[in-house]
Amino acid sequence: MTVSLEHPQISEGDSFAPIVPSEHWIKVTSSHSHSADETPTRVHVRIGTNLNLVEIWCQISNPEVLVSTDPSLVIWPETEACAVTMFSDNSLRSIIRFQLNGSWQDAEQVNISSFLHVDDGTPNGADSTPRTTVIGSSNSVQGYEGDVVLLPQPSGPSMMPWLVEREDGSFVQLSQAYLRTGEVVKSLVTIGFENDTFIRSPRNHSVKVSVIIDGEEIANTTEISNGQAIVEWVVPPRLGLIQAQVLLEPLYGGSMHDPDSGRLALIVDGSRPTLIDCDIPAAGHLPRDTRSVRCEVADLPVLPDSLSLNLWREWKDDRAPFNSEPDADEWEVLTMPLAFVENSTVGNYTADWSDLGGDIGELVFGYVSGSDIAGNQVRNGGSADFGDHVFSYKIGGDLDPEVDADAGVWSVVSSGTPVTLTDPWMHPDRRYIFNIELRDQNGFVDLRNLTLGLDDDAGTSDIEWDKDGCHVNRASITLHNCTLTAPTGGLSVYATDMLFTLEMSFSPSFLADRAGSYTYPVISVRDASGRVTTQELDAAAWRGSSEVSINSDSLLIEQIGGLIEGDEIWMRSGRTITAQGSVHWLGSELPPVEPLQVRGTLGNVEKIVLTEGGVFMINLTAPDVDAMLPLQFDLVNLSEGVEDLTVVEQMRSWVTVDGTSPIPTEMVSPRSSAILTPEDLVEGLRIAFEVAEEGRMDPQLIKLRYQLFTMRDDPVGALVEEGEIQLAATTSARVGGSLPLVGLLNLEKDLPPNFRKDPARLDVYFEGRDVAGNSAASNEAGRGPMVSWTIQHDVPDIDIPLGGLDLSRSGVVAVLDPVTIVLNFKNVGLASGQETFRVVASRQEGDPVDLEGLYLELAAGESVQKQVSWSPDVVGTWSIIVFDEQDEIVAQSMPIFAEDTSSVREISALSEVHPAYSVVIVIQWVLLAVILIAIGYVRMPKGPSWSDEEEDFEEYEYS
Repeated sequence: MTVSLEHPQISEGDSFAPIVPSEHWIKVTSSHSHSADETPTRVHVRIGTNLNLVEIWCQISNPEVLVSTDPSLVIWPETEACAVTMFSDNSLRSIIRFQLNGSWQDAEQVNISSFLHVDDGTPNGADSTPRTTVIGSSNSVQGYEGDVVLLPQPSGPSMMPWLVEREDGSFVQLSQAYLRTGEVVKSLVTIGFENDTFIRSPRNHSVKVSVIIDGEEIANTTEISNGQAIVEWVVPPRLGLIQAQVLLEPLYGGSMHDPDSGRLALIVDGSRPTLIDCDIPAAGHLPRDTRSVRCEVADLPVLPDSLSLNLWREWKDDRAPFNSEPDADEWEVLTMPLAFVENSTVGNYTADWSDLGGDIGELVFGYVSGSDIAGNQVRNGGSADFGDHVFSYKIGGDLDPEVDADAGVWSVVSSGTPVTLTDPWMHPDRRYIFNIELRDQNGFVDLRNLTLGLDDDAGTSDIEWDKDGCHVNRASITLHNCTLTAPTGGLSVYATDMLFTLEMSFSPSFLADRAGSYTYPVISVRDASGRVTTQELDAAAWRGSSEVSINSDSLLIEQIGGLIEGDEIWMRSGRTITAQGSVHWLGSELPPVEPLQVRGTLGNVEKIVLTEGGVFMINLTAPDVDAMLPLQFDLVNLSEGVEDLTVVEQMRSWVTVDGTSPIPTEMVSPRSSAILTPEDLVEGLRIAFEVAEEGRMDPQLIKLRYQLFTMRDDPVGALVEEGEIQLAATTSARVGGSLPLVGLLNLEKDLPPNFRKDPARLDVYFEGRDVAGNSAASNEAGRGPMVSWTIQHDVPDIDIPLGGLDLSRSGVVAVLDPVTIVLNFKNVGLASGQETFRVVASRQEGDPVDLEGLYLELAAGESVQKQVSWSPDVVGTWSIIVFDEQDEIVAQSMPIFAEDTSSVREISALSEVHPAYSVVIVIQWVLLAVILIAIGYVRMPKGPSWSDEEEDFEEYEYS
C-alpha cells in the first residue's frame, strides 16, 4: 500500500507530512489478493489519529459509490473517487482519492490503513489483514496540521506580512507607508499552514480573511485563489498613524498561528500637495525670451521630491491637425525638482525653457502635475483641458483694442427667438439683444473692461463688464443676460475676435420722449495695459416709445341685424354689437407683447377685455332704452409710465337704440273697408299705407306679402295665389314719425275662369324689419294680416242644375224614331247675364252631331226650359251632351241604344207571346240602370264628358 499527495512538488509515494486541509487530493493505492473461492466485495481505507477516526470504503461492484462512517471528516471528488482493477490471478488493485476536512484536530501522527473485505461464505464475510502507513512523527513533523499562517511578501527592500496596493497600482513600502484619505486600496494576503514546508494554501471559502483598522473590522473575504486573498477597503477619514491588522479565521477547525504577525503600521496622509502660486502671469502676452518658472507648493506631512511641468509650445508641439490648441498627446513633460524648502510644509519647485523659436502671436501653455508619496495628486495645478492651465501667454506686444463704427446689431426676442431689427424701435414690453463685435490682437485675456452707454447725449456708462461680470448703472434698464463669447465656437483666452452680447429690457421712463430723433450708443474698451478705445456706434442708432394707442384704422364694428353707416349705428335693444381692433406702439406700430386692457362703453354699458397679440374683440349689449348713445373705446389700467395716445373722438360712434317695431297705422288706398273687384286684381292693385316708426326705416328691408283665397265650400278659403309686393317710400324722410309707403300688386298668373262666381278674399301682411333690426308687425296684436279685403262676386252664373236634362225616350229606340230633349236652365248668379250653349248628339263609334245652339238671357235667379228634337239616324249607342261657351260639358244624358226596326219588333213580339219575357226585359233594364249609376253616368254641370266612358258600354249587346 502507498499513500501519495497529488501535488506538483511531491512525487508518487514521497512523504508529504503534515496532512493539511488544502485543495490537494490524498491518493491511497493498495494491492490485494484472495483465494479462488473468495469473492472480493469492498476495499476499505481507515484514517485515524488519537483524536479522530473515519473509515471509507468502495464497492467493487459499483466503485463510483463511496461510503463513510463520518462524512464531516472526509471529502472525496465528484469523479474518480475510487478505481478498482481486477486481475486474473485472484488479485486486484484499488485507488481511493479523498481530502481531510478542516474539522480534524492537530495530531502528531495520522495512521492510514487499507484492507479488503471478501465474501467467503460466512454470514459476515472476512476482512484481510490491514496494511498501515504512518504520516508524521513525534520527533520531526506533525501528521495533521490545521492552523493557518500569513506568508510574508517582499515590498521593495523589505518583507511585509501582507501587501497594500494603492489606487494607482503602486505598493506601500515600510519606509514610506503613506495612504491618502478616502483612497480605495487592496490588501494582498498570502496564506499557508503552520509547519508546512510545501507552502500549501487553504481551500477557497475555508478561511475568513479580515482587515482590522484600529481594532475595527472594515472589510473581509473568503475568496482564496492560488493561496492569495484580496481584500478591498477604503482608507478611513483620519490623519496620522493607523494600526492595520489582517486576521485569519479557519471556518471548519483550526486557528491562526501568531495573530500578531499580521500587524502593520500605516500613515494616513489626507493632505494634497497644493500649488500656491507661480511667478508667471496666468495669462497675457510676453516678448520672446528664455523662461524660468518657480512654483510654490505646500503639503503635509512631507513635500513631494519633485513635480512635473507639462509644457506646450505652439511652434514646437502643435501637430496635425495644427489647431493652435494643445491636444492630449502634444504635451512635453519637464521635471520640477524641489529646489528650496521654505519650511517643513512649503517648498519651491522650478523649471526652465526657451521660447526664442516662437513667432509673434504663437501660444505657450503650462500646467503642473504630480503627487506626494501617499499618491495625493497636486491641487490647483491645472490640467490638460483647454483653458485649465496654470499659465499661458502669447508672444507679442501691446496693441489697441478695435471696434468698428458700423458695429452693433439690435435684435428683439420674439417667441424665444431673436429677430434682427433693421430700424430699431424699443418698447417697454420686449426684450432686446445687442450684439457688438470686438477685436484685440492679444486676445480675450488682454481685455479688462467694457462700458456701454445707450444714450450718447447723456454721456453715462449704462452697462459695464469686467472680470467679475456685468453691472447696470441705470435703474430704468433691466439686464437679463450679459456674455462675452467668440463669434463661433468657445471663447479661448487668446481669441482675438469677441462678441459682446447684452439682453435687456427698458422701463417706460427710459423710453419716454425718444420717438423723435435717433439715439446713438457709445462703447469703450480698455485692455490690460490701460489702452482705451472709444467708439460711437452709428449703425446701432435706435428710437423708442412708451406711448400706445388703439389703431383707429383697424377698428371694425359689426352686428347681426341693424345698420352701420359711417359713424352712425342703428340697433335694437338687447342685441350685441361687436368691435374688433388692434393696439400698437407709437413709432414702430408694433402690437404690444403683453396683454393690455381695452375698455368699450355704450352709454352706461362698459366692458374691459385683454388684448392678445395686440388684437382685441369686445361684445357690448344695447340697453333696454330708446335713445342715441355714444360708443367709444380707450385703454385703461396701463403700467406706470405707459401713456395712452388714443384719440377717443376717432374711436367714437353714435348708436341709436330702437326697441320699437314698425307697425302700419293707416290704410290710405284702398281703404280697409273697401270691396275689391276681380278687375282690380287683374289690372294691378296699388296699395298705399302709412307706418309708425320711431327709428329709421329702409324700404328695401320691408315688403308686403299677399294671399288670395276663394271660399265656395270652405269659409277659411282655398289658396289661389301667394306672393310678395316690393315697397317704396313716397317721401324722403327716413327717421321717426309716420312713413308713407306704396306698393303695386300684380298677380303672377291669371285668375281661374270661375273665380268671379265664388266668394273671394285678399289678405295682405306687413313683413321685414327696420334698420335697427326690429321685426315688422302687421298690426298692434302682432298676429294676422295688416288688411283683409273682400272680392266682389255678384256676377251671372247660368247653368243646368242637377237633373236638368231629360229625354222623351230612353233605353232602346228604333233608328229615326223622334226623341225630344228637354233642357232646364237657371241663373244661379246674383246678376243678370247671358250665355250660349251647344247641344250635341254623340255616338260611341262615330263623329258627334251638333243639334242646336241656344242663346239665353236670364235675370238673377230666373229659370227657363228649352226643347230640342232629334232622331238617331244610324244604329249605335248615343248620348246627348251640352257644352257652354268655354266648351266645357255642363250636362250629359244616359246612353240611348238605337236599333233597326226588325230588332225592336222581335222584342215586342216576345213580350206578347209570353209574359215572362216582359219580366226579363224589365230586370235587364233595372240591372242596366244600376250599372250606369255605379259608373257615374249622371255628371255635375261642367263635369267630365260621357265620351270618356263610352268604351265601357261596348260589351253590352241586346237581342
